[in-house]
Amino acid sequence: MTDKTRKFVYDGREFPDPDPSMSVDEVRQHLTDFFPELSNAETSNRTEGDVTVHEFKKRVGTKGGPCCRVCGCTDDNACWDTKAGRPCNWVEPDLCSACVEGK
Repeated sequence: MTDKTRKFVYDGREFPDPDPSMSVDEVRQHLTDFFPELSNAETSNRTEGDVTVHEFKKRVGTKGGPCCRVCGCTDDNACWDTKAGRPCNWVEPDLCSACVEGK
């Protein structure tokens, strides 16, 4: 068998493959409904037997700069504030304007 089973891991929790036809990036985007901080997460891959494990890791702020506690955006990688129609800004030291309602 050439097709491998996929498993997705975030924050120590395992998630089954929601749809084998989805790309890894599409799965990551799907999981942002539950974990908004995955919107700009890093992905690493490894093989465990016949299972391909895709692990998502929240990006942290660069050079000691702020990092949103909800979505993980930074000064260098801002998210989109849909209400304002522009990139987000800081409303607290670790909370961006796009995530303020999720506070």
